[in-house]
Amino acid sequence: MDARLWAMVLAFAVCVPASAQTDRAPAGKSGRVSVPKRGPQIGDPAPLLSPKAWFGGDAITEFRRGHVYVVMFWWGRFGPGYLQEVVNPLQEAYRGREITFVGVGAVEDYRGTDKGVLKAAQKFGPSMGFRIAADTENVTAGAYGVRKGVGDSVFIVDGTGSIAFRGDYRWMEKALAGILNGGWDANAGGKQIKNDEQHLKRAEFPDREYPQVALKEFRAYETNYPITSRTHGDLLLTAAVCARDTDAACEAGEREFEKAVRDWDAQRLNRLAWSIVSPGQEGEWDPMDARLLDLALRMAEKACELSCENDSYKLDTLARVHYLRNNLNKAIEIQTRAAYGCCPQKEFRERLTAYLDEVSRRPD
Repeated sequence: MDARLWAMVLAFAVCVPASAQTDRAPAGKSGRVSVPKRGPQIGDPAPLLSPKAWFGGDAITEFRRGHVYVVMFWWGRFGPGYLQEVVNPLQEAYRGREITFVGVGAVEDYRGTDKGVLKAAQKFGPSMGFRIAADTENVTAGAYGVRKGVGDSVFIVDGTGSIAFRGDYRWMEKALAGILNGGWDANAGGKQIKNDEQHLKRAEFPDREYPQVALKEFRAYETNYPITSRTHGDLLLTAAVCARDTDAACEAGEREFEKAVRDWDAQRLNRLAWSIVSPGQEGEWDPMDARLLDLALRMAEKACELSCENDSYKLDTLARVHYLRNNLNKAIEIQTRAAYGCCPQKEFRERLTAYLDEVSRRPD
């Protein structure tokens, strides 16, 4: 680089304000340091919570010393319901300890206000069992540097008011235990969580050549996260089915069936049933266990009932259950409705053709 270029670089460095050369902006009149766009990092002071409205408890205006806060961001009009399954058991496990859980609803598109957030907070807030806040202008979300699909969504504020953990809700259980018991090391804990992520990832995608691996990996995750793992019952069901562990599959399936029925979740019921009867599973079982088929039948029938019997995807699943139960005529009847129903797909027609061909090959 010649002398003229060096002179230009030095001149620019001198002209840039000192505040722009650091990661943080200078303190304002209040003495508080503004938060960088990337949000607070481990060890940084936690930004105060500034939502528009609070539900299910008093507003949190400060982080009290000696008290631990779990700040969880949820998005849009669908509400914070999925957090309840993790938070309520954690609250019960740490009853009497200095800890507060907060679900902060933020705007999905990160632009302007979203009435859906406020409506969801009003609807779910009083019954969640922990504080819910509506951050309709994303003031708090902006301070923490989070947005839907980007970055971390859970922050744990320790007794000094500093960020001790930032990550996904699936991993906060281990961090929370360490923080409350005074044995949490962010660096070592972060490495352990990365290892736990691998366990869960391998459980999510069972290898049919090594069907026992997924179930083994899920059990390893379950050991480290006994509460949070309950939210992944669908993974346990799939892993157990692939591993041909009927008892584990039925136990997990029954729990998931009850939760899906309670929530009137037809989509979830359909996914659960399909995880049992999807093409390929029956060949591995040869034949498939009757208890699992009975469970899949209840799931598929309830999914169709909740969708008014006119959703082709759910009818396709129900037809396959009947096919595996050797009720071919019933399977053809239902598959015909799936193939020419409200959401017809090529694969639905292909399965109908396969069922009809099998009927033609059977002796009278």
